[in-house]
Amino acid sequence: MHKASAAVAFSILTLAFATTAEAAVRCDGDFENVNGSWVATRTCQRAAAERVANSEHEHITHHTVRANDETPDEFCRKHVNDIETDTYCSSYNN
Repeated sequence: MHKASAAVAFSILTLAFATTAEAAVRCDGDFENVNGSWVATRTCQRAAAERVANSEHEHITHHTVRANDETPDEFCRKHVNDIETDTYCSSYNN
């Protein structure tokens, strides 16, 4: 009986890890792979902007608390001509 419950527990854990891996967003720049097609998504645009911010030791957040925190408005004003953040910042640079 112990072997059967261990097998069931292992199966549940395996299924949980497989589901989690499939749910991960896969981005290439501003584009996300959705059902085999590359689509521009806000999630990937933000990830690209956060990658730029991290490279400058900054953090994009709506609630600034730390010294390196920036609101999206502040970040986009500094990166107005940056091609990597252009689509993310388009709604902030109107």
